[in-house]
Amino acid sequence: MCIGRTNSSYDSQEVGRHFYQTDVVIEVLKEETIFDTLHVMMQLSFDNRAFQLDRRQNVQRIDKNMMPVKAFLFLEIFPFCIVFDEYLVIRTIGNSLLAVMPSIVGKKLTQVFELTKPLIECTWRAVSSLS
Repeated sequence: MCIGRTNSSYDSQEVGRHFYQTDVVIEVLKEETIFDTLHVMMQLSFDNRAFQLDRRQNVQRIDKNMMPVKAFLFLEIFPFCIVFDEYLVIRTIGNSLLAVMPSIVGKKLTQVFELTKPLIECTWRAVSSLS
């Protein structure tokens, strides 16, 4: 069903039906013409559970097949990485950071750095929710 149907909203609805056997409800939220171009903002609502389940299964398959990476190799590959625990205490750092800031190991992350982006609270729960 398309509310405020446009050609592109109709196409999106047909793609959902044809390729994914999924009904798509499309609502045109905003239309504006800038110079000679029509800009349309649409909200697409559809059942995405099958895709999410398939994605989770693929991730599990990848996790099982991937070999573990040794810590020393990880720190070489990511020379500016910071590994911290749930209390935000810095446990180890990448080789390049170690060369310029060796004294930060053992300090609390918030004592050394200020999180400016993303705009989240600097807590274990907030940071781990991004992964």
